[in-house]
Amino acid sequence: MKILALRLSALGDVILSTPILEYLSKKGVLDFLTYEEYADIFREDPRINRVWRVKRKGLMKLVDILKEQDYDLLVDLQVKPITVFFSKILGVKTIRVDKKTIKRRLHVWFGLDYEGGVVWKRYLKNVADYFGEEPPNTYPKIYPPDVLLPFDIPDNFVAIFPEASTKLKRWDFERFLNVAKVLTDKGINVVWMGKESFPEVDVGLDLRGKTDILQTIKVIGSANLVLSNDSAPVHMARALNIPVVVIMGPTAKTLGFVYEGIRVVEKNLNCRPCSTNGGGRCWRGDRECLNINEFDVISSIFELIRQI
Repeated sequence: MKILALRLSALGDVILSTPILEYLSKKGVLDFLTYEEYADIFREDPRINRVWRVKRKGLMKLVDILKEQDYDLLVDLQVKPITVFFSKILGVKTIRVDKKTIKRRLHVWFGLDYEGGVVWKRYLKNVADYFGEEPPNTYPKIYPPDVLLPFDIPDNFVAIFPEASTKLKRWDFERFLNVAKVLTDKGINVVWMGKESFPEVDVGLDLRGKTDILQTIKVIGSANLVLSNDSAPVHMARALNIPVVVIMGPTAKTLGFVYEGIRVVEKNLNCRPCSTNGGGRCWRGDRECLNINEFDVISSIFELIRQI
């Protein structure tokens, strides 16, 4: 069987597709289609025969080329109008995972109960059901190409990612800085990671804005632990078996992105979650969900470090 799996974005979701890729690789020859900025992560992945990289808004340009590949099955892990239309034009038998979009939105908007479980576990079950099997016990895992780092990184360090895809999900930078100071006072090195190079920091090694995606993965894989907002580095770290402390504000565990090895620091508020992906605005106007004390974060970090 020749299989094409499709997950275009976002980075965290692409990485969370790997348990499904693991399963599908045992069912036939597996190709994977994703946006070009993520494709290199899978360049040497032993589970994947070929990685198709596509520019944003360029999916339909691949139709004729992919028709020539004679795929037996398309697994749509994105399930958006463009990918549904794409599969129809491609004319290949398709499995579409159940994103439970309406139920998740009702949960966020009106506080209705939602039992969707962990997202990638649900998707894996969707695909295994197609083959009449029980889903295997597997977890997100990546096999990124090894790269050389143009800088030295310390031993015994925590990688801190203070950014997020939206402002609503960002814990105050000053609080990250306070955590970093306590860690260094306790003899634990700190490495700052991400795309943005401001505000400046006076503690730890600052690699913000200095790494590409493969170099970022290399640094994460060398860390003792990752501290992050609810963003892609959480799933990058877990796919490398690195423990994570994640600060959650507008999003919540109920949405299905928390699993083994992830320690969540959060506040219990009736207004949470207020967003399915961290977008939008705070209806209270004060972002109280991210008024999280630094020492709660520090305690979680040391609890996880002691377990390593």
